[in-house]
Amino acid sequence: MGKKLQHWIAAWLVVILGFSLVPPSAHASGEEILVLVDGKKVSFDVQPQLIKDRTFVPFRALFEAMGANVWWDPTAWSAFAEKDGVRIRIPLDSNRIFRNDQPIQMDVATQVIQGRTLIPLRFVSEALGAEVDWKAETATTPFTVTVKSTSASETGTAAKIEVLNGDGKVPAERIRQVETLLANSKISQKVSQSFTLPFTHPVRIYLAADKEGYRQILLNHGHPAETVNAAVEVSSGLAYGNSIYIPLSELPSEKDFKNVLAHELVHVLFNQNGLYAMPSWINEGLAWREGLKVEYENYSNVVAEGRKTELRHHVLDAKKAGKLTGLLNESQDTLEASPGYNVEVQDWMAVDYLINRYGFEKVKTYISHVKANVTNPFYRAFGISQQTFETNFNAHLDSLIGRADKGVKVTFKVTDSFKGSFLIMPKGQTNWRSLALPTGEYTVIVYPDGTVSGLTESRLQRSSGGPEYDVVYIGLSPSPTVVENGNVINFAGFALKYAYGEYYLLNGWKAYGNGTTDFPETNSILGVQILNVQSL
Repeated sequence: MGKKLQHWIAAWLVVILGFSLVPPSAHASGEEILVLVDGKKVSFDVQPQLIKDRTFVPFRALFEAMGANVWWDPTAWSAFAEKDGVRIRIPLDSNRIFRNDQPIQMDVATQVIQGRTLIPLRFVSEALGAEVDWKAETATTPFTVTVKSTSASETGTAAKIEVLNGDGKVPAERIRQVETLLANSKISQKVSQSFTLPFTHPVRIYLAADKEGYRQILLNHGHPAETVNAAVEVSSGLAYGNSIYIPLSELPSEKDFKNVLAHELVHVLFNQNGLYAMPSWINEGLAWREGLKVEYENYSNVVAEGRKTELRHHVLDAKKAGKLTGLLNESQDTLEASPGYNVEVQDWMAVDYLINRYGFEKVKTYISHVKANVTNPFYRAFGISQQTFETNFNAHLDSLIGRADKGVKVTFKVTDSFKGSFLIMPKGQTNWRSLALPTGEYTVIVYPDGTVSGLTESRLQRSSGGPEYDVVYIGLSPSPTVVENGNVINFAGFALKYAYGEYYLLNGWKAYGNGTTDFPETNSILGVQILNVQSL
């Protein structure tokens, strides 16, 4: 015990003294070398050295000037720096460094001079994402090295992505559309920025025209048949290593496609940053969170929140029916789970609950612990065990299921482009309350007993259908007639869905004179906008 304590003290002194060790001999020139980081001169207590035609500088001073966190790990006999999700490990007396656990070979080894660890500036700085340039010594200026640091947190790291015709049946024009979507939407940059992690390798996206093509691509790439069969049945995309596989037939709209791209790029990002020890429920939950964020980035908040509420109710239905599985740690278990609901939605809801309780920065701390192979990273980040968290999460779901219906407050805006009658029908009723509303913003409360407040005197208008006990309808009867794409709109409006004490905007609708009905995912129809839906 005594010897171990002495070794620990000695190692800790190394940290305090700035990685001081007994230096090996090294040939160093005495020429003045000026190092500028983002235009500012860096001061070193041991001057930069030219060794074997390479510029060596003290490790700590350089990386701290670049805004990185710096530490020494005596057990690994290595110095570390981390910035924007990129971690550099520098073993002493080695000609290899590690960027997010990926080795980078150098043609020179690190040096220890005058009690300080010196590193080859270009190799290590570029590994942290910096740009390095140099200017030769002149009669009036010293040899100068300039370092321009970068920040993934500002713009995110764009992945180098190649889109491929995976099954040979995808038209070239469709491939170009996907490439344009990725470029214009900056999806990989947004994913990188969210987690302050970089894409470190190129990404290949293999497109299939349909599910059978999807199956063949996965089989051709060596995935086990049992995994492939499960993936084809339940998934609209799959990431493995640096590759993404997507069946186009399962994605009816551009926003759906954006969701899947963001979702699978999260998995690739985590793969490239060595986060293999992260439990499946956290991995999938974070991917779902990012996918939804990108999918609804151009939609109003009331539409986005409506979609999320619908997903939450999907999980509550399973919980109420006793079908809920536990939070799964292995991706294969998640893929093969078939409890009658989408397990990944449960993962998203659990991650959402985690973030609401502890904040997203704590989640990023957890991710950094996983990267660093810290023992029990979940407890270190959140102060509770995963088992305790899951118990709390299930209690949270029970509390949501038990909420009482207290009614809903709806705020909406009537613009001058709307002409006609505004109608509202509480759930469980068969009569519309109809009135003409001038331009303006209104707030209406609909109570569980069918009482409506916030409207002026209205007349009752009998509905042709029977009562619906889980939907509040807002109707719009245009006058004069409105024609859209050659079709007359007879009636339109919005559906506010109810479940578990909570209301949300489900969708809009437009009933046409030709007998068809459209259900757009929007909060704005015929000049009326739903601004907010608040459960009481």
